[in-house]
Amino acid sequence: MVIILDKMKISRNLIDLIFLLRHKVFRHIPLPLPLNQFCILALLVHDDKLILSQISTELSIVKQQLSPLIAHLEAEGFVKRSAPDCDKRCVLVSITRRGRKCIDDFHRNVLTSFEEKLSELDENDLLTFSQSVKTMSDICSKMFNDGREFLNNDMQKEPKT
Repeated sequence: MVIILDKMKISRNLIDLIFLLRHKVFRHIPLPLPLNQFCILALLVHDDKLILSQISTELSIVKQQLSPLIAHLEAEGFVKRSAPDCDKRCVLVSITRRGRKCIDDFHRNVLTSFEEKLSELDENDLLTFSQSVKTMSDICSKMFNDGREFLNNDMQKEPKT
């Protein structure tokens, strides 16, 4: 028996799932900062330090708009700017302990929300869901050149200054 998989249907189902999660979970958990500022911190959590132009490229924010966002985050103590030793013309942005705590607190709120929903499932559904999440994670890791460290290390990093 030959099984023909409809990649478009799989893609639609995945997009539907993403929007469902956004609508039912993430929409109800307020971001602690405006979205652009939050995205900057979320990016820095994974890379610790980035040059301003790297942040600009990763988030598709022009440098002229990025500079005031970084200035605000620095004024609030979420990031720190410095010049790298190799090139004083560049601006290096690093996340502070307060910035990392902001992201970690948000992640904890999301995890708590998921845990509450998971507690509504019976044991069989919970087992099936757990296996499905692992399978999705494994397959996405293959699709996106093993981005698993991005998926799994969010809550494991210790705050840095």
